[in-house]
Amino acid sequence: MAGSASPTAPTASTALTAPTAPTAPTAPTAPTAPTAPTAPTGATGASVGSLAAASRDEVKSVRVSWLAANALGVVP
Repeated sequence: MAGSASPTAPTASTALTAPTAPTAPTAPTAPTAPTAPTAPTGATGASVGSLAAASRDEVKSVRVSWLAANALGVVP
């Protein structure tokens, strides 16, 4: 009699993975508030808001500088 091969042991079955829980829906984002418009700038490049906060001497200095530049034709 020829040698008989012994039967192989059955392999263990792989464990089943548990189903994943569904993810909760994300809340909608709130709309962003509109930005405030920026103050227009003058010929000197200083904003209207900063001129209002400046002292009277600074305002006079800017005004005189603008008038001088305007007289020289520098300001378009």
